[in-house]
Amino acid sequence: MRITIKYLADFQRVTGKKEEVIVLNGYDKLPLKYISELLIQKYGAKMTPDPTVQIIVNGKLGELSKEIKDGDSIVIARVLGGG
Repeated sequence: MRITIKYLADFQRVTGKKEEVIVLNGYDKLPLKYISELLIQKYGAKMTPDPTVQIIVNGKLGELSKEIKDGDSIVIARVLGGG
C-alpha cells in the first residue's frame, strides 16, 4: 500500500517535509488511526491528533476510524482561529 501525505504549516516544521510517500507492504487498507500512530512514532508527540488538527483524506475530512487504501492522499493541517 502506498499513500501520499502532505503536511501544512507547523507540521512541515515538525517533519522537515512538505510531502512524503509512505509504503506499507502487505496491506490493502488500514485505519487512519494506524497511519497517525506511525507518524507519532516517526516524528514524536507533536503529530498527535487533537481538536485543532484536521486530517483530510482524498479531499474530505477524515476521522481516525476511516479506512485508508492504496493510492489515497492525506493532508494534515492545523486549524487556526483568530478574532
